[in-house]
Amino acid sequence: MSISCAAGLSEKRSKDKVNPLLYACIQGDLQLVKSLIEGGCDRDVVSGSDFNALIEASFYGQLEIVKYLIGIGFNKNCKNKSDGASPIFVASQEEHLEVIKYLISIGANPNIKTDEGITPLYMASQKGYFEIVKYLISNGANPNEKNNEGFTPILVASQKGHLEIIKYLVSAGVNPDQKFENEFSSLIMAAAMGHLEVVKYFIKCGCNKNDKTINNDSSLHWAVKQGHFNVVEYLVSIRVKLSDENDDDETPLDIAKEKQHENDNYRKIMKLLIKSGAR
Repeated sequence: MSISCAAGLSEKRSKDKVNPLLYACIQGDLQLVKSLIEGGCDRDVVSGSDFNALIEASFYGQLEIVKYLIGIGFNKNCKNKSDGASPIFVASQEEHLEVIKYLISIGANPNIKTDEGITPLYMASQKGYFEIVKYLISNGANPNEKNNEGFTPILVASQKGHLEIIKYLVSAGVNPDQKFENEFSSLIMAAAMGHLEVVKYFIKCGCNKNDKTINNDSSLHWAVKQGHFNVVEYLVSIRVKLSDENDDDETPLDIAKEKQHENDNYRKIMKLLIKSGAR
């Protein structure tokens, strides 16, 4: 193998700039990985995504290769140059719990961030990986850590409708009624995305049903804007304020009237609001 590496095998690349070592990491071929590295192939090579061998192995869940690479000196908290992704981050992104457990066991940082400020916990919350969320929090991940835009795990879980994760985050001490950089609450996010059961849960938690964003849009404004009749119906049933104006001087009914020609949902919403006394 050393002759092959000397002859330029390690420099051969696919269209994605993946060389034989990286390909062996992706495929989980531990013996080939060992042979290539012991044969003198460049162990620091990176792919077109700037993933080194350890990040590639972590991304594809190749635990034994991850262990081997750590054993020969790879940095457990290394980051790629293009966006700051680390081994534990990509393992969280791709739902490889056993890789995460191993990396944590050897001291990998559970709160390591990408260049956009995204933690492994944030990514797992976004993807809906409940077991990974639980494991990361139980091993020191901060459930309130913000990304560069001020979003936290509970906000992104609300955006995606991951109720089980939201409940766990609240049980871990996260305030369900917290405000974010743009004064967007988890309740407003859930209403905007049409996640009725999440909306109901936040109301049950005591979240402010009339909360507003920095532009004075309420949960009802957003549910109407997005045409989520079932959410609008629920909010009306719990007696939210029906006729408050946002910064554009629009009430929820104004928005429904503007959109009534788009589809039946908006017409149903308009009729419901009028019947309920909205102005």
